[in-house]
Amino acid sequence: MDQPVAPHDEIREPFIEISTRGEDGKRLVASIEVLSLASKTPGEHGRELYRRKQEEMLATASRVHLVELDFLRAGEPTTAVPPDAAREACGPFDYHVSVRPFDDPDTFHVYPIRLEDRLPLVAIPLLPGDPPVTLDLQAVFDRCYDAGPYSREIRYGVDAVIPPLDPGRAAWADRVVRAGPAGA
Repeated sequence: MDQPVAPHDEIREPFIEISTRGEDGKRLVASIEVLSLASKTPGEHGRELYRRKQEEMLATASRVHLVELDFLRAGEPTTAVPPDAAREACGPFDYHVSVRPFDDPDTFHVYPIRLEDRLPLVAIPLLPGDPPVTLDLQAVFDRCYDAGPYSREIRYGVDAVIPPLDPGRAAWADRVVRAGPAGA
């Protein structure tokens, strides 16, 4: 039986760091942050911790690219890109990836994602003069789903979708689930 998580228990939040080694030691180049519900829920300790980390990476002295993956439709906007500016530039979206390069701190590259879309290829910036590396988010998601417990733990058609989908999207999701992996 699953034990409830006590407020004092540590919860690990996923992230990936890209570093380089040089004559002056190891240097953090980019941080790829996967937002959690705790980092998007006002009043949660996880949100406070994430905001602090985000501010450190956005500081003008920081020379770290910040890549934020927001795959949650629920919660308050948390990525560094201003949500109204992102929606004005990109139109409506359900999820998004925000890339803030350290060498162009006033710029955000936003990859808008609608529920029905394939996850994008994201250009992850490296050091100045180096070309970005392409991250195929759909391939990463597919691999994690296939290798993880998700197909065993998620009860499609039984568990409620949170937040609920509007009727048109709910019908679309039902068709996708019924078609299975080959029809997706």
